[in-house]
Amino acid sequence: MFLSESTFRENALEIIQIEGEGEYLYNRELLITEDDGYVVILIEKLRGLVYTRNTPENLAGDRLRDRVELYILRAGPAIESFKLSIKSHAGSAFRATVGFFKKAFHEAKEEFSCKLCKALCKLVVSALLANLGIPYFDPENAAAAINLSEHQDLIATALTDPSHALNPLLAEVMGKIEGPLLETIRDVLAVANWWLDVTDRLYGRACAMVGCCQAE
Repeated sequence: MFLSESTFRENALEIIQIEGEGEYLYNRELLITEDDGYVVILIEKLRGLVYTRNTPENLAGDRLRDRVELYILRAGPAIESFKLSIKSHAGSAFRATVGFFKKAFHEAKEEFSCKLCKALCKLVVSALLANLGIPYFDPENAAAAINLSEHQDLIATALTDPSHALNPLLAEVMGKIEGPLLETIRDVLAVANWWLDVTDRLYGRACAMVGCCQAE
């Protein structure tokens, strides 16, 4: 049994990453205030039996419903919390990422730390692919590279004009980061020849282009 939890925080953005392996029951009440403009919750069921609170609000495509859950909340008086509940069995693995995009958040800036910038890149790419219904990892070998070549046109369309290709809430979130960071994600994916290597190297390169990380 293994569980790790990391939090990266700046004034305008907070990202929590949870990773678990083996038999585990994880429960956490996420408090949401009106200062949180948007809250993005991504749950990845990497292997084995992982149970969650999968609901009709899950924005992942039908092809991924047994693998990924994506929830996006627009903070307001009617939303005060979200219960994150994950139960994994022996031999299973999961990863959950929660991003709090504050109302003051407009776009990634150089004051973001390297770790926070990488976490933001990972969340944006993962949420984008999940909402497009692209099977971006193999549950039996989640660390392997992902072949995105057959989805090149779909991804390019979404990155070029999110409002035409994504759920409206995700389009709103991506609109908040429109600018240098989203442009570097486009550039990095193009340079990577549409093969996404699931390591920090891809995201480090993007953040270096924005100015948050040292050049990779």
